Amino acid sequence: MQKTKTQGELKIRPFLLWDVNPEGFDLSKNKQLVIERTCSLGNLSDFKELVRYYGLETIKSELVKSASLDHKSLNFFSCYFNIPIEQFKCFSKKPLHLQQ
Repeated sequence: MQKTKTQGELKIRPFLLWDVNPEGFDLSKNKQLVIERTCSLGNLSDFKELVRYYGLETIKSELVKSASLDHKSLNFFSCYFNIPIEQFKCFSKKPLHLQQ
């Protein structure tokens, strides 16, 4: 993972970004992917590291814009950030098999 001067290295478990080449991967440009994967598939240690690296406000804003949170993560982060579930983009998006 790329290092930045102010935040240091992001130390999450590598399987969370299994399909990404770490060489040249920009954590700022790809923060949506990193935050979605970590919040959906990570554990508490991964989440704490995400908070240290990006901050709660950035995580909150990226999760609200996310179109691919699973129901469990959606409900958890709705409660955690005290945001009505209806405000999340993924709440109003229909699953592909239901779209016409």
